[in-house]
Amino acid sequence: EEALKVVTQDTYPLVWAMLMANKASAMCALSGESDHLDMAESSVSEFEGICDLFQDTEYENFQKKAVGRKQQAVTLVRSLQV
Repeated sequence: EEALKVVTQDTYPLVWAMLMANKASAMCALSGESDHLDMAESSVSEFEGICDLFQDTEYENFQKKAVGRKQQAVTLVRSLQV
Protein backbone atom coordinates (compact mmCIF):
# COMPACT_ATOMS: atom_id res chain seq x y z
CA GLU A 1 0.00 0.00 0.00
CA GLU A 2 2.79 2.44 0.81
CA ALA A 3 4.51 1.85 -2.51
CA LEU A 4 1.25 2.57 -4.32
CA LYS A 5 1.17 6.02 -2.73
CA VAL A 6 4.39 6.88 -4.57
CA VAL A 7 4.07 4.76 -7.71
CA THR A 8 0.84 5.79 -9.39
CA GLN A 9 -0.79 4.64 -12.58
CA ASP A 10 -0.14 8.03 -14.15
CA THR A 11 3.53 8.34 -13.21
CA TYR A 12 4.79 4.76 -13.67
CA PRO A 13 2.05 2.69 -15.32
CA LEU A 14 4.07 -0.50 -15.84
CA VAL A 15 5.52 -0.54 -12.31
CA TRP A 16 2.09 0.34 -10.91
CA ALA A 17 0.55 -2.58 -12.81
CA MET A 18 3.15 -4.99 -11.44
CA LEU A 19 2.58 -3.77 -7.89
CA MET A 20 -1.18 -4.06 -8.34
CA ALA A 21 -0.81 -7.56 -9.79
CA ASN A 22 1.23 -8.62 -6.76
CA LYS A 23 -1.36 -7.09 -4.44
CA ALA A 24 -4.25 -8.75 -6.30
CA SER A 25 -2.45 -12.10 -6.32
CA ALA A 26 -1.88 -11.88 -2.57
CA MET A 27 -5.52 -10.95 -2.00
CA CYS A 28 -6.63 -13.88 -4.12
CA ALA A 29 -4.41 -16.34 -2.24
CA LEU A 30 -5.50 -15.04 1.15
CA SER A 31 -9.17 -15.09 0.25
CA GLY A 32 -8.83 -18.66 -0.95
CA GLU A 33 -7.32 -19.70 2.37
CA SER A 34 -9.83 -17.77 4.48
CA ASP A 35 -12.99 -18.06 2.34
CA HIS A 36 -13.20 -14.27 2.28
CA LEU A 37 -15.56 -13.48 -0.61
CA ASP A 38 -15.18 -9.69 -0.49
CA MET A 39 -11.41 -9.94 -0.82
CA ALA A 40 -11.73 -12.37 -3.73
CA GLU A 41 -14.11 -9.97 -5.48
CA SER A 42 -11.68 -7.12 -4.89
CA SER A 43 -8.90 -9.13 -6.50
CA VAL A 44 -11.08 -9.61 -9.59
CA SER A 45 -11.57 -5.83 -9.78
CA GLU A 46 -7.85 -5.22 -9.42
CA PHE A 47 -7.05 -7.66 -12.21
CA GLU A 48 -9.70 -6.05 -14.42
CA GLY A 49 -7.94 -2.70 -14.00
CA ILE A 50 -4.63 -4.27 -14.92
CA CYS A 51 -6.15 -5.94 -17.98
CA ASP A 52 -7.60 -2.60 -19.07
CA LEU A 53 -4.21 -0.92 -18.70
CA PHE A 54 -2.49 -3.44 -20.96
CA GLN A 55 -5.29 -3.54 -23.54
CA ASP A 56 -3.97 -2.63 -26.99
CA THR A 57 -0.39 -2.06 -25.82
CA GLU A 58 2.94 -3.59 -26.69
CA TYR A 59 2.81 -5.56 -23.42
CA GLU A 60 0.76 -8.43 -24.80
CA ASN A 61 2.46 -10.98 -22.54
CA PHE A 62 1.48 -9.02 -19.42
CA GLN A 63 -2.07 -8.75 -20.76
CA LYS A 64 -2.31 -12.51 -21.18
CA LYS A 65 -1.00 -13.14 -17.67
CA ALA A 66 -3.40 -10.61 -16.17
CA VAL A 67 -6.34 -12.16 -18.01
CA GLY A 68 -5.33 -15.60 -16.73
CA ARG A 69 -5.00 -14.40 -13.14
CA LYS A 70 -8.33 -12.59 -13.40
CA GLN A 71 -9.97 -15.81 -14.56
CA GLN A 72 -8.49 -17.67 -11.58
CA ALA A 73 -9.89 -15.00 -9.27
CA VAL A 74 -13.32 -15.23 -10.95
CA THR A 75 -13.26 -19.00 -10.46
CA LEU A 76 -12.42 -18.50 -6.79
CA VAL A 77 -15.28 -16.01 -6.37
CA ARG A 78 -17.71 -18.49 -7.90
CA SER A 79 -16.52 -21.25 -5.58
CA LEU A 80 -16.91 -19.01 -2.53
CA GLN A 81 -20.44 -17.98 -3.53
CA VAL A 82 -21.69 -21.55 -3.24
